[in-house]
Amino acid sequence: TNGYTARFASAGTNNGIAVTVSGLTLTGSAASNYTLTQPSGLTANITATPVTVSGITANNKVYDGTTAATISSNNVVLAGVVGLDAVSLSTNSYGASFASAGVSNGIAVSVGGLSLSGGSATNYTLTQPVVLAANITGKALTITANNTNKVYGQTVTFAGTEFSKSGLVNSDTVTSVTLTSAGAGAAAAVAGSPYSMVPSAATGTGLANYTIGYVNGTLTVSNKALTITANNTNKVYGQTVTFAGTEFSKSGLVNSDTVTSVTLT
Repeated sequence: TNGYTARFASAGTNNGIAVTVSGLTLTGSAASNYTLTQPSGLTANITATPVTVSGITANNKVYDGTTAATISSNNVVLAGVVGLDAVSLSTNSYGASFASAGVSNGIAVSVGGLSLSGGSATNYTLTQPVVLAANITGKALTITANNTNKVYGQTVTFAGTEFSKSGLVNSDTVTSVTLTSAGAGAAAAVAGSPYSMVPSAATGTGLANYTIGYVNGTLTVSNKALTITANNTNKVYGQTVTFAGTEFSKSGLVNSDTVTSVTLT
């Protein structure tokens, strides 16, 4: 068989492809007494060449409550492609998923459904990439203190529910927010109004997956009703009444506030 050649009838993958052989010869001391008929009717299979893919990266994403992932294939390298065969990577039907949905770094990302395209693609089998990794970062969540108001002298006790929120996903919740304001106490004056109403320290479910931004509201203090009534009095005809400014009663004062004098005419 030193000088033989053998060729498949076609180069692509298939089973039972005809193989032609030539160049087989006879050796030995009596070889010249014989003529050799080259074999015929041979067949064999061409199986697909394995190809591995590298250069694929998993993309980081902002938390959305799901494990859905995406990949980048801009720098793909296919190892195992023979010569100039027309083979490229197709990502049309791929799927990728994070191992967990919460915020973290270096989360495992599994990829499947990548395939090969091109005129020679059927001659190759693709090994899906090994597990990749990417990060899930916190989603923006805005919590805003609702504006409110009170009458001077009243004390506001916040229930922790006086807020609005924007940005929650995946049925995550904000159940309570710490709210403070310099205007909450009874002594807060109308002159300082409106006072900032400051939210902080939200509690709820899934909040570790968010970057929380707090927006202040306002607490407005309005005037309290105060009634001052001139006291009834009398005099004898011909007398002159001089008012001392203390002939009155009042109703509505709070916080030890006082009325010391009233102009009476």
